[in-house]
Amino acid sequence: MPKTLVTGSQTDFFIDITALELEIHADHMMKQAEAEAKAFKSMYGVTDAEAWQHVIDDVANFDSDSYNGMFKGIKTNIQRTIREQTKNMVAKPVEQLGKDKSQFFFWELGIVKSDHCGDCYNHSRQGAKTKEQWMQMGKGLPRWGMTECNIGCRCMLRPTKQGKGTTKETGKGKARSIKQVGKTGKAGTALNEKLKGSPVSERAQKRAQEDFKKMKKQMDDKAKAESKVNPILHEDMAGKHKNRKDAMAWAEYQSKQGTTQYQHAPRLSDLPPHLRKLVNEPIMNQSWENRRMVAKARRDSRNARFSGKKVENYGVFAYDKGRLTLEQCNNLNLWLKEANAYCDRIGIPRLRGVDHKTGQPHAWMGDGVLGIADKTFSFFGNQRKILQKRYGSWRTKEELKKYIDNLFHTSLEKDWNNIRFDRDGKAIPDWNYSGANRKNPHGVQSYLITRKKQNGEWVYQVDHTLQAQMVFWHEMGHHIHQQMGNTNWAQYKGDISGRTPMENKVHKLHSRVATSRRGVINDGNRNAIYPSKYSYHNYKEWWAENYALYRMGFKIHPMIEKFYKEEGII
Repeated sequence: MPKTLVTGSQTDFFIDITALELEIHADHMMKQAEAEAKAFKSMYGVTDAEAWQHVIDDVANFDSDSYNGMFKGIKTNIQRTIREQTKNMVAKPVEQLGKDKSQFFFWELGIVKSDHCGDCYNHSRQGAKTKEQWMQMGKGLPRWGMTECNIGCRCMLRPTKQGKGTTKETGKGKARSIKQVGKTGKAGTALNEKLKGSPVSERAQKRAQEDFKKMKKQMDDKAKAESKVNPILHEDMAGKHKNRKDAMAWAEYQSKQGTTQYQHAPRLSDLPPHLRKLVNEPIMNQSWENRRMVAKARRDSRNARFSGKKVENYGVFAYDKGRLTLEQCNNLNLWLKEANAYCDRIGIPRLRGVDHKTGQPHAWMGDGVLGIADKTFSFFGNQRKILQKRYGSWRTKEELKKYIDNLFHTSLEKDWNNIRFDRDGKAIPDWNYSGANRKNPHGVQSYLITRKKQNGEWVYQVDHTLQAQMVFWHEMGHHIHQQMGNTNWAQYKGDISGRTPMENKVHKLHSRVATSRRGVINDGNRNAIYPSKYSYHNYKEWWAENYALYRMGFKIHPMIEKFYKEEGII
């Protein structure tokens, strides 16, 4: 691996990069603060000053380790930015101190959630060595990617006097930490001060204070501008429109008012001249070396990650293309209003379109566009009305079987027959592991079936509006793993791992839950961790089904709920 000498000016450059990225997070925080103050004012009828004081009181606890306020998602992103920039600068400035052949360093274990790798742990037990002696160990310096933990290394070389570095183990099976005995030399003190990042925090705090002062005036100006907007487009009009055209106009307008923007692909004009020329030539005329680059450039030119989405879908809410009734349009807008506020809070873009196609699944999500198919309209529209007349609102178990079979054109008797019900007659998922052998329904919508006693016999009912809402939040679950945590186009496209940053985390979470001591996947008990048969498909559908259950007020696996809190999703 090449030896990179990081000079003092380069270290300052890394700090400046971090400062600039933190300023971007500060901008996002200001925009969210505006939205939170406005929402608080609208909800409780307070003055602008009182609304802003509510936001400022929340920010006062921002630095607390237990902070769980309205800016938790942004705080998570700030911490992630600092960790990523630390990878680039924390270990290599040691090169400067390493010029002194007599300078000793000990290998300090970083803070991790699991055990340290064998290389790092063994190095931490070696005591203090010079830089040259550490290089002779054959594993490079910390965070170079040559240890077992690769680029996930969180360790660093700490300047010290000879023999002053030692370790102690916190306990079997736990993360191991480093304890320094004695004081570091002057060089170590200087490096510590350099790495504390005080210029970063001071600059970010100053910028935040200035923006907060400007925000009150900006909020007043925006309120005046909004007063000139067509009343049918006002946020509070969700669910109140008199025709589909106005409902569609509202959805299109509100989709553009979000605080977070989508990642955009490089424009063709930004490509190198030779590649711009090749893009316009037939692919068969390209050399094998160029074909992959040309194909990628063409895909990116559509500004879409998913093959079925095109720029023409962006900003279009096609309520008029399908069979949505006015009532269904208003219901969808009410859910969009809730989803828009949620997206702004966790720092992801709002949905930017509703599409409609025939011959597709019930619904789908990609590039911020929610798709609804004919089957969905039929499910919540005409066919439902016909079947309801035939079987009535409340049905016996046999009638419900026929109803569901007719609705889905397939037999689902075994899928829902063993659903458990609570005392109020509502279906419930079983997360207490005692019902591991029960049979799962096809989808989580089946948990919305309710029952009651009528003439000594159980009768059942299905609320189709709630089922449609369940489908909506399922697709929003996909929107979260597609959009959350992206900082550039390559991350969104998954060019490195094939997954977005959030999809990488969800994949790891799925693996942890699926292989946990009480949830190993096998024929006997996998229903204890999968809420539906549809969630068996892959980790994304597992995630979306659980998210839909959570949004609809059902209990979910405790490891998933903990993950939601850690990532600022709730």
